[in-house]
Amino acid sequence: MKTYKLSPTQGTIPADKVVGRKKDIQKLEKMLESQSVVIEEIRRMGKTLFLQKYSALAKENRHVLYFTLQGVTSVNELIDILITELRNEQSYKGLKIAWDKILKIYNSTKPDIDIGDITFKLPEFERKWKDALAACLQDIAHRKKKDKETLVIILDELPIMIWNWIVNGKAEQAKEFLDVLRKHRQLLESTGSVRFVVCGSIGMRVVLKRLKDEFSYTGEPFNDTARYSIGAMSDEEACFLCECLFLDDFIIESEENKEELLKSVCNYAENLPFYINRLFSIIRNKFDDVLSIKNIESSYNILLNDPQESKVLKQLEDRITTYYHEEEANCMKAILSFISEREKKTSQKKILKEINFKEDIIKECLHTLLSENYLIRELNGTKKQFSFKYQIVKKWWNINMA
Repeated sequence: MKTYKLSPTQGTIPADKVVGRKKDIQKLEKMLESQSVVIEEIRRMGKTLFLQKYSALAKENRHVLYFTLQGVTSVNELIDILITELRNEQSYKGLKIAWDKILKIYNSTKPDIDIGDITFKLPEFERKWKDALAACLQDIAHRKKKDKETLVIILDELPIMIWNWIVNGKAEQAKEFLDVLRKHRQLLESTGSVRFVVCGSIGMRVVLKRLKDEFSYTGEPFNDTARYSIGAMSDEEACFLCECLFLDDFIIESEENKEELLKSVCNYAENLPFYINRLFSIIRNKFDDVLSIKNIESSYNILLNDPQESKVLKQLEDRITTYYHEEEANCMKAILSFISEREKKTSQKKILKEINFKEDIIKECLHTLLSENYLIRELNGTKKQFSFKYQIVKKWWNINMA
């Protein structure tokens, strides 16, 4: 593929300009053949851009709808958003939904209103959301479609939406919504015509744990889905991204050093596209666009040390403080600090011995840090060893938190 000019950015870019992720798209496609998928990773791993690229490049037998749910304050508002986006798909991309069931519910209260004029945020529909959500999903399933066509519904930031409902006094509605979604998701999936992809900047496990601990929720709304983690790019994809960013008027002293310099950026960024972009941005802002080994190393140190530049890494600590109870948060921070100070992998036995918390709490926190993608675990015989998933996180944590 021919390189194209990209400007380093922390924001979004057009789906057709998102570099790489070919293997990730292939893996997601394979999983969606048989079940829905929950994608989990720490922030700034490119989950949203990946899903937007997948939406743009989906196979002919896939019709993909992408929803971002952060800021949605109620189930009734969510239903309105679903219907509005589905109507837009009908207008511009040929989705064919009759809306028989949703109109039947709406017209029982407000007769003879067209699908384009309905809203379930009105007070008279406040308690009808379960029926409305079920009807909306059933109308989707009964749409006119091509043979073997699957509709993929991407619910980005679903976990943070649910979290915000919990903290704003809507935990009971959150529990009911998750149960209704599970029931009808399973019915839809059994037909083979609909799949869901759930993604977010916090994990569903965090949300479900809070509902379980504080609101006696025992549901398992996604225990039948596949789990997938978006990690680093391949070497080839990361170098291609660097080539594209380099075209945005970056300078080197000699063309002979170009390949070495771009590989150096990839190595420091661990092939993570967000951090490749950050290094190019720092080189632009601090070193006048001049790409050199010295400037790349200095930019990496700035990313780890400068309070403004390292905000993106600071959010990893803030995330623990925000979403976990104090004792759990303090234990997780202690574990991360302890491991960050070790050159080699750290055994669970040593962690249990050195961290000043009860053994069951430490084990639970280790499990959480694994599921939240802070740590990875390896088995050496029967010996469990832990290390940071990403070295850039380990170094930042050691410098700023340990």
